[in-house]
Amino acid sequence: IDPRTGEMFALSYNVIERPYLKYFKFSSDGKKSPDVAISLSQPTMIHDFAITENFVVIPDQQVVFRLREMLLGGSPVIHDTNKVPRFGILPRNDADER
Repeated sequence: IDPRTGEMFALSYNVIERPYLKYFKFSSDGKKSPDVAISLSQPTMIHDFAITENFVVIPDQQVVFRLREMLLGGSPVIHDTNKVPRFGILPRNDADER
């Protein structure tokens, strides 16, 4: 929660279908913004992200969801060494990632 504005920021996953990640926020009076779809090539585990005065910084790391592995008794996440880590930077009040 932003202590200055009272806004709360969040991400939601979808590990089955695209978009795999969405960004949204709630105003200080509880109104939810529209979802902003974030383009990811595969469902990625994103534990934390950062909010600045003007931007949202979202890490796209190498820990990815693998439901097939989980169904076979393994972990639902794996470390994908072929994936190139990156950071996505969006305007804080963005309505579309582009």
